[in-house]
Amino acid sequence: MVKSQSALEVVFHFNPADLRDNRSGRISDRQKIRLQIMQVLSPLHIVMAIILITTFASAISFVSFAFTLFQSADWFNLIRALLGIAGIILIHVLLITALIERVTKLNRDIQSGRVEVAKGAIAFRRYGRKRLVLVYLLQIDGKEYRITAWQMWAFRKHEQYAVYASPHMQLVLSAEPMRIEE
Repeated sequence: MVKSQSALEVVFHFNPADLRDNRSGRISDRQKIRLQIMQVLSPLHIVMAIILITTFASAISFVSFAFTLFQSADWFNLIRALLGIAGIILIHVLLITALIERVTKLNRDIQSGRVEVAKGAIAFRRYGRKRLVLVYLLQIDGKEYRITAWQMWAFRKHEQYAVYASPHMQLVLSAEPMRIEE
């Protein structure tokens, strides 16, 4: 069964005009807007924001609890509470650093407006160690791009493709099967 170009267009959210721009080495205006929206509305960014807000709320309660322990001179539990506060601060620093790094990469891709082109045979590898794998690594031309399981189904393994991706975030923007000339 031959998988059509339209399946790739649906799962990677591009149209023929986007593909034309990608062939010439540029990210289309429509794809730039999609990347800008992704800076704010990415599920990963939303989850990180929720975790930051909830840990901030728990840090406030830990600080008030530590103040109460200090007033009652319960030094053992005060040290435990301070360790909890330090752990929450560490989580905040790590999450904020990761979020800033991701948004910076997205911004660099939007500002440069260039695409990375990889041509060759497609292969897939599982990304993760659990039984339920939702993310795969698309391997082509010595490069790897993370894609979801439903995006993987739009490709035929070991077929020749041209894949256009953002250089810093390594997001697949579009793809097309390559015609083998005889």
